[in-house]
Amino acid sequence: NDADKEVWDVVEEDEMEEYNRRLLEEKRAAKKAAASLAPSGGGTGKPGRPPSLLPKKADDPHPWRVSSFRIMKKIMRHRNAWPFLEPVDPVKLDIPDYLEIVKTPMDLSSAREKLTKSAYNSPTEWANDMRLTFNNAILYNPVTDRVHELAKQMKAMFEEELGKEGVRIKAKEVKRTQKNMIKAAEGALPTLSPAVPISSQWPEAEGDWRADGPGSTQKSADNSGEECSVGSPEAE
Repeated sequence: NDADKEVWDVVEEDEMEEYNRRLLEEKRAAKKAAASLAPSGGGTGKPGRPPSLLPKKADDPHPWRVSSFRIMKKIMRHRNAWPFLEPVDPVKLDIPDYLEIVKTPMDLSSAREKLTKSAYNSPTEWANDMRLTFNNAILYNPVTDRVHELAKQMKAMFEEELGKEGVRIKAKEVKRTQKNMIKAAEGALPTLSPAVPISSQWPEAEGDWRADGPGSTQKSADNSGEECSVGSPEAE
């Protein structure tokens, strides 16, 4: 009201700061007192807090996307991935027969955009687009072309990363199950798991990706850092 306004108009700046400081201390003290009255622990591992009724993590309808993004980041940042990052431009590259040979164009940026927008209903759909990107390049470019070789190497790397991620997912699910059993025995709230285990949806890697040991395809791709010749068709 007007009376209060008149009072605050004559309050000095340092007095206002002191008032705010004391008010903040009182709020902290009140919050601490309220916490001390709450049930201790409650299965949260944090004393003074009641157990939460909310899931610890958001119920993502596509929890497998985290693993897919992890692989996409590694693939797209590789130095040999540059021919596959963007859609092929037949006009710019002067390859008018490209769309006659490649019926379903795809590239890494398009796959990433679809993944970001939850356009894939399963990790298999995403993996098929990733493979399509490299298979298109292998189909269109001659065996002697550098892009053809890079596509084979990047596809092998993708399959290896896909296989390793599948192993990691299964190990994580086993660990989560064990933790939930311990929490259930202690009467604590379990960590919520996806309705459908990610491992049951995760696609199998094509080929024998462990044949030459972990990191073999990575090493092969790393040793192939030469640039493609000017005018070589870029892979989708």
